[in-house]
Amino acid sequence: QLRAENTIKNEAILQLQNEYKTQIDLQNDLESEIRFYQQLLSPSAENQGLRVFESQVSDLGNGRFKLSLTLVQKIQKAATISGNFEVSISGTQEDSKKTITLSSKDDSNYEFKYFHKISLGYSLPKGFKPEQLVVKLFPKNNKSKPIEHTVSWETLLK
Repeated sequence: QLRAENTIKNEAILQLQNEYKTQIDLQNDLESEIRFYQQLLSPSAENQGLRVFESQVSDLGNGRFKLSLTLVQKIQKAATISGNFEVSISGTQEDSKKTITLSSKDDSNYEFKYFHKISLGYSLPKGFKPEQLVVKLFPKNNKSKPIEHTVSWETLLK
């Protein structure tokens, strides 16, 4: 009877620990979303107009990567914005500078009101050492100038 009681108690503890971990993960996800919207809605001067809000690279192994970008525009405007984008990686290969284009202006576009997520899968050639990610946004509005977002490769992987 004591063994059965001990087994049931251990199973209940494991179940509670799993539920607790699930709740902690859910809370972390929700806090992350709250931070995202707080930054998105922030009235600071750096949040004016169209911009690349967030950029991340995930290393999938075997020289394959996944790039995730979030484009946003000033929330008070609330008008649909559209245009094209260009994504490239600059770095070195065999001691010479090289730029790899992941997405050209001609074959990529965006259209959104508040924010837009872009996801690109790609692989890098052997021996290529990435240094910077360069994202250029070309709004269709003729009054708007192209926007360039540059971030170091080490920052992206963190």
